[in-house]
Amino acid sequence: MFPQLKVLCIWDCPNLLSFNFSEGFSGNLESLESLEIKDCPRLKSFPDEGLPTPNLSTMLVFNCKDLNKLPTMNSLTSLATFFLHECPKIECLPYGGMPSSLIQLSISDCDKLTPQKDWGLVHLEYLSHFQFIGERIGMKSFPEENLLPSCVISLHIGTMQSLKKLDDKGFQHLNSLKTLAIHCCDKLKSFPEQGLPDSVRSLCIQKCRKLAKKLKYTRGVEWHKVSHIKRIEIDDKVMYQRLPSLN
Repeated sequence: MFPQLKVLCIWDCPNLLSFNFSEGFSGNLESLESLEIKDCPRLKSFPDEGLPTPNLSTMLVFNCKDLNKLPTMNSLTSLATFFLHECPKIECLPYGGMPSSLIQLSISDCDKLTPQKDWGLVHLEYLSHFQFIGERIGMKSFPEENLLPSCVISLHIGTMQSLKKLDDKGFQHLNSLKTLAIHCCDKLKSFPEQGLPDSVRSLCIQKCRKLAKKLKYTRGVEWHKVSHIKRIEIDDKVMYQRLPSLN
């Protein structure tokens, strides 16, 4: 079982249905650090007992249309990065939640996954990068209170077609947030009433027509909520950039 294997990529396997580790499995996967599973349209599940990969630090699952369940992850005590893209049948994150070691979480185009407090992300003290792209998610406000931990530095959301506002309570404790990126949220029209956290240094808005109209320099009705931000980019144009002080 390749005891020194560090990277395993499984791509374009149209007949792969599942992964199984028989009772008494003695294979050594302790060296595995990165696992990538991509374009396996019939893959349905992982072993109920999880993966025997205690040193796995990166896991990517892309375009597995039939996958309906993620493996138990609380035993993956080294997992730092998890990407889940284009898995439309996944309805929830693993039972037991994500490992406390997680630093980066990216979820996109998983039609049945809606960010919620039950995910327990607020308890992940190392989570610094969170990305959620969800075309069919019916959320009108984001994020709900106590969804994200205060240690989040970078937040990227996109293609949330029902999103109308950024929530006050969801943002009020994100005092480490430095970068906020939002794209393709055409109904989004307002920031939190109290404005974005003072810690935000970079704001990038792409294809958010209603919001962009309200962010005109000094004149837009939402401008006062972002005026402290050093760099603001809207639709690939830098609208405002504060030069560093000479002092």
